[in-house]
Amino acid sequence: MRQTLKQEIRQTGQVLVAGLFSLVALTLVLIHIFGIGAHDFKKLFASSAAKDEAKPSKKKTKKDGGKEIRKYSEFITVKHSTLDLDITTGIRFDNSTDQNIEAQWCYASPTTSQKDGLFMRLSIREIEGSKTKDFPPYPIQTLREFNLTQDQAKNLVTLCRFKAP
Repeated sequence: MRQTLKQEIRQTGQVLVAGLFSLVALTLVLIHIFGIGAHDFKKLFASSAAKDEAKPSKKKTKKDGGKEIRKYSEFITVKHSTLDLDITTGIRFDNSTDQNIEAQWCYASPTTSQKDGLFMRLSIREIEGSKTKDFPPYPIQTLREFNLTQDQAKNLVTLCRFKAP
């Protein structure tokens, strides 16, 4: 039986809408899987003059809507052989694709580090560029919290795993 023109148009429209919906759903899934962000779309559709504006900035993010920079940090933890402490070294790189070190820090925390909902850390050393900040000597009350002597606290730096810049 032959369909009327109106029925053929309606059926074709339904097929086109279903196809368009499937294409949109597939696009959203791919965007999620590949982590495509707004600035990627700007680069894709921007004119050549505006493409420079769409590139990520090397400046730090500002709360007033500045450009986003993703930092990459690595953590190395060493258990102290005789004390109930973990010594953690953090290394922050400029981004996840190069090995340019931006800052490093090292801290000690009790192996069971939560005390009444409080996460305890004893800062040992921080390095940013050519500046190094050592934290010892510590106040006596701080040493008591970690069950350390001043000499034990000073020697913790030997367990920090800093990388050469």
